[in-house]
Amino acid sequence: MPLVLLLLISSISVFAQKINSQKLTEWSWEVLPAAMAELDETLRIPNNARIAAHVENTSKWTIAAFEKRGFSIEKLATDGPPLILAERKVKNPKATVLFYLHLDGQAVDSSKW
Repeated sequence: MPLVLLLLISSISVFAQKINSQKLTEWSWEVLPAAMAELDETLRIPNNARIAAHVENTSKWTIAAFEKRGFSIEKLATDGPPLILAERKVKNPKATVLFYLHLDGQAVDSSKW
């Protein structure tokens, strides 16, 4: 879930540097339906960190989402769940931004709600 929001925010920030506030607002409303559909898609992925197939499906979805936005991807094997390094370089950067995302869902004990 946070991934979609992060990707939407990162997309907006790129455009914000090039267009005025009114155009940014208009663009935001234009992309909102697609962003909400992507959020819905993300929430429908079974995502229990204790189930390897769930982790793999979430990893595949995440990689595709970053690649669609022009990031280069490196999937790093570990003794546990894989790590995904996504990088997008830009010409003449003014700063470097690092985001850390935790993608796997944690099982919930609903009896404690």
